[in-house]
Amino acid sequence: MQKHLFKAGDAVQLLMGDKIMTIDYRTKAGLYLCKWFQEDGWQAGEFQSDQIRSADRKFRQNLS
Repeated sequence: MQKHLFKAGDAVQLLMGDKIMTIDYRTKAGLYLCKWFQEDGWQAGEFQSDQIRSADRKFRQNLS
């Protein structure tokens, strides 16, 4: 059984990007549904755990 690396509400970003996203939920297929905001509104996408990482600590500290 695969360990769940992220939970709903976690701030993450793609390994090859700087866009900050929020985990909404984990799908039955084991993907993470992430949401983020762009100029044209809310966006969503599904990603495998090996495509995302926890958001940078500096970003999370600025949220407090």
